[in-house]
Amino acid sequence: MVKLDIPLRKIFFWLVYLLILIISGYMVYRLLAGELYDLILWQKLIEDPDHRWKPHEREDINSDGLRSYRESTEFKSADFNIIFSGDSYTFGHLLPPQKSTPMQFEGVIQKQFPKNTIKVVNFGWSSSSPYLSLRLLRDKAKDYKPDLVIFILDITDFKDDYFYQHVIEKIGNYKFIVEHPLLAHFPRKIAKKFDDSTHWQEKFLGYPDYSTYFVAHQPYEKSVPFFDSTYNNLVAMNNFVTHELGAKFIVFIPPRHWQYTDKESPKSWERHNYVPLGPYVLNNFIYFEQKSKEAPFPIISLLEDFKHTTIFPTTFERDSHWNPDGAKLAADLIFEHCQASGCFDGLAKHK
Repeated sequence: MVKLDIPLRKIFFWLVYLLILIISGYMVYRLLAGELYDLILWQKLIEDPDHRWKPHEREDINSDGLRSYRESTEFKSADFNIIFSGDSYTFGHLLPPQKSTPMQFEGVIQKQFPKNTIKVVNFGWSSSSPYLSLRLLRDKAKDYKPDLVIFILDITDFKDDYFYQHVIEKIGNYKFIVEHPLLAHFPRKIAKKFDDSTHWQEKFLGYPDYSTYFVAHQPYEKSVPFFDSTYNNLVAMNNFVTHELGAKFIVFIPPRHWQYTDKESPKSWERHNYVPLGPYVLNNFIYFEQKSKEAPFPIISLLEDFKHTTIFPTTFERDSHWNPDGAKLAADLIFEHCQASGCFDGLAKHK
């Protein structure tokens, strides 16, 4: 039997070397995987900016690609039908369907008006925006015979609106980006990497690289053009809802937790992307408070409601989206404000 006489120091050296190889390999893998995911997502959003759900893609997605167990044929003119529109907060990211704000809202309003048949349908989907939501309403809303359309305006909508509108309409540099998405990816990555000092991304894509929340991290005046663009899309949405659908339109602006507290979502995966209670975090509320005085539709802030609620937490520990209690709070507040704004006056004719 051969006896191996290997010094402990040499064994230790090779173990450390092997550990370094494993760690380095893992880091390279994470880097390449992240870059590949970013490239695939970029190309997908350029080629399919609407990025809607496919019919029956999940069990809670109906034949129109909406988060609903009901089909459009179940919505009757004699019912009081409500469309909720918006992004992932409307959709109910990380929540089962019945815990999403639209479905919890349906329970609240049905309890208050038990003699009426009230049906809510969820037109929200992740990373949507007013511009995309209007496109979906034009395609699908008439079949749901709405009496009321509620839009939830998220802080991410301003960047998303700018991006999607420029992609779809091929505005400026986006004509090149749409025609050559893979080629455009590389100057985009370079611009993003050096944007802090060069502002190349802002020149290439039209917005700075400080996460999708950049409108809340820069002086108010610099964010106004993005607010104006989204406001114009909301006006277009109101015109379609009132003139084409014959329904009422109302907009709610809920805050992200970091706009009123530093206590929520302590382990959020994106906490590096926002500054809790920073100097510019209320930019969107300042803008829309002014616009609410002239807008042809109600614009209602939920900032003070969330700021003074006794419900805690309202978001997930590791994610900024509403947890079931936060979604229920939003549903309750939207009902109260809707009722005060006369949104349910039409229920009398359905009794």
